[in-house]
Amino acid sequence: MSYFLIAVVISFPLSVTLHHGLISVGVLYFIYKLFKEKKYPSLTLLGNPLHLFNFSTLASAFLYMPEKLREAFSSSFLRYGYLLPFVETSRWEKLFYNINRLLVLEGLILIPVFLYNFFVENRMKLLWGNMMKVAEIYALFTLSAVFLALYKRSIFYTFLAVVFFLIMAVPVRRAEILGVLMTLFLLGILYLRDNPGYVKRVLAALAVALLTGCGGFYYMAEKEKDPRFRVVIEILKGEKELSEETINRLTTTRWNNLKAGLVIIGRDFKNTDIVPLLIGHGIYSGHKLVPPPPNGLPYYESVVFVQEMIQRGILGLIAMILIFIRSLKLFISVDLRKRENLMLSSMASYLVFYNFSSLFTPYVNATFPVALFMFGLAEACIRKSPTGRIQKEFHN
Repeated sequence: MSYFLIAVVISFPLSVTLHHGLISVGVLYFIYKLFKEKKYPSLTLLGNPLHLFNFSTLASAFLYMPEKLREAFSSSFLRYGYLLPFVETSRWEKLFYNINRLLVLEGLILIPVFLYNFFVENRMKLLWGNMMKVAEIYALFTLSAVFLALYKRSIFYTFLAVVFFLIMAVPVRRAEILGVLMTLFLLGILYLRDNPGYVKRVLAALAVALLTGCGGFYYMAEKEKDPRFRVVIEILKGEKELSEETINRLTTTRWNNLKAGLVIIGRDFKNTDIVPLLIGHGIYSGHKLVPPPPNGLPYYESVVFVQEMIQRGILGLIAMILIFIRSLKLFISVDLRKRENLMLSSMASYLVFYNFSSLFTPYVNATFPVALFMFGLAEACIRKSPTGRIQKEFHN
C-alpha cells in the first residue's frame, strides 16, 4: 500500500489524468473497505467540511447548473481521496521521506522539459497544464526541497529550493508566489518557536527571501514593464493616484469582479433568496447572472470568500473556512523540536500553500485533490501513532 500512496503523490507533476485515475482507484478502495469493515474513520479534521463542501457543490449544480453536474460530481468524488490514508497502516516515517526525495528528483528531471518549452516552444508548460501548473507544481518541489534542507541540514537541498522557487516565479503567478512566501514565512516562525537556537539562520533566510522578492518585483516593474507591477511603482513615485482604475489594473480586473460579485450577493439577501444563499448559484454560473463577471470568465475572480459565496453559498463558504482553519491549525501544532517531524509537516504544508494561494483565485482546481491527499497522510500519521503524536524516528 505504501507504494500506491507514493504513486498518488508523485504522479501529480507527471500527468493529471494518471493522478486523478489513481485517486479514483483509492476512493473506490476506501468505499470497498468501508462496506467490508463497516467502520468509517471518525474524528477526521476535514471529513465533515468536505461533506458540506461537496453537498453545496452538487446541490447547486443540480438546481442551477445541470450542464456542470458531471464536473461537479467528478471533482467532489476526487476530493474524497483525503480519506484513503485513514484505512491503511503504512510505515509513515520512511514513506514521507521517500515522497519528498522523489518529488525533488522529479523537480530536477522536469527542469529540461521546462527549459525546452520556454526557449524552444515559447510557452510556459511542463508535461501538462499551463503556466499556473508550472507555478503550482514547482511550488510543491520548492516546499519538499526546503523541508529536506531543514531535515538533512543540507546546502544541496537549499540550493535546489532556490532553483525550484525561481522556476516557480518565472510565470509571474502572483497567487502561487504569495502562497509559497506565506507558507515559508509561517514555517520560519514555527521553526524559530521550537528551535530558538537557529534564530540567526532563519532570520537570514527570511531576509534573503524578502530581498529576492523585492528585487524580483522591481525587475518586473522596471525592466519587463509588467503593468501589474508597474502601476505600484507609478503610485509610489506619485505619477498616478490611487483610484479604482489603478486598483483594477493592479488586481487584473479583480476589483471590478469584486464589486459585481457583491451586487449578486446583496441582491440575494435583499430578495431573501434562501436557496442560492445557502448553496450558491452553482459552479461557473457567472454567465447566467446579472451583472456577469466583467473579465468575461464564468466566475467572479476576486476575493475567494466572495467567489465561493456565489458558487457554493453559505454552506460551501463555511466548509471552505473550516478546511482553511483546521489545516492551518494542524500545521502550526506540529512540534518541530523533533527533527523527524519536519517530514510530517511537509505533507501538511501543501494544503496550507494551496489555501494561501487561493485567496484571490478560484478555490477549486485540479491541484486540490493532491493537496487534500497529502494532508490526509499527515493527519492519519498523527492519529495512528500510540498517543496521537509522532514519536518514532524517521529513518534514512
